[in-house]
Amino acid sequence: MGALSPDIRITPTLRHATLPFQRRPAQTRSGCDKGFTMVELLVVLVILGVLISISIFAYGNYVNKARLTVAVSTLETLRLTLENFHIDYGGYPADIDFSTGEDDLGRTVFDNQFALQLSDDLFAVDSYNSAGLGYTLFARANNRQRTLLKMVPEITIIQD
Repeated sequence: MGALSPDIRITPTLRHATLPFQRRPAQTRSGCDKGFTMVELLVVLVILGVLISISIFAYGNYVNKARLTVAVSTLETLRLTLENFHIDYGGYPADIDFSTGEDDLGRTVFDNQFALQLSDDLFAVDSYNSAGLGYTLFARANNRQRTLLKMVPEITIIQD
């Protein structure tokens, strides 16, 4: 070969001339070096964490609204039961034991199965007052806020 300057050398693997102060081109990764960097994995974990926290919050709101809807539906069933009692006996019961479903005279207002459903679907029945031709019932829904519901032949959400 011809004479080359002492600062220039040719490397057969790179197939081009390099000077001592030049960087060599990046080499390709071998099979065992393939994979994700730590930064890439951390970015993916942060994104997953944000998505999971948003979905848990949204799911909690749906469950909360569903419990309120169930409480209103249960009170609607109770309202229809009280209307049937009114038709059968000519008035509303003066007092109701909500654990047994009987009024103060021992008459059945609703069955034991519905009494169990009331205890599951409502947090509490705060009060029931009957005044001859009408009644007022205050109950709390079994949701996070314990929403106060008022029933006087129709159901009203007082506090949400």
